[in-house]
Amino acid sequence: MPNQHAPFILDEHGDMQVFASDGALLNYVEDVDVLNEEYEVWDSLGQPLRIDVDLNILVIDNRKRSSSLTTALLGYLSRMHKEGWVSSAPDTNAPLADLVDLVERFQARPRRRWWQRP
Repeated sequence: MPNQHAPFILDEHGDMQVFASDGALLNYVEDVDVLNEEYEVWDSLGQPLRIDVDLNILVIDNRKRSSSLTTALLGYLSRMHKEGWVSSAPDTNAPLADLVDLVERFQARPRRRWWQRP
C-alpha cells in the first residue's frame, strides 16, 4: 500500500465513513457493493482509491471522479448541519485535513437517536 495515507474515507451514496486503516475499511465493505460500484474511496490526502475485490486491497484509482474528496466532505457535513446533527456549517475554506477530522469526530461522538436531536 505505498503512497496511500491513512485514514481512509469511504463515500457510500453520500454517507461518509472514516477508517483508521485499510484493513478496517476492507472489513467493512461488502464484495457485492464493491462490484456494483456503490463506494468511492480516498486516502487522507484526497487521492482517489478503488477496492480490488480479488486481492482485497486498496489501489490508486486514476479514473475520473464526479467530485473531489473536499466536495464530498463539505456536502456531507452541510447535510449533517441542516439535519441538526452538527451545530455549525462547515467552513468551505477549511483544509482537507480539518474536514476529515470533523467527520472522524462526528463518527466518534456518543450516538443520539433521531428524536433526541435539538
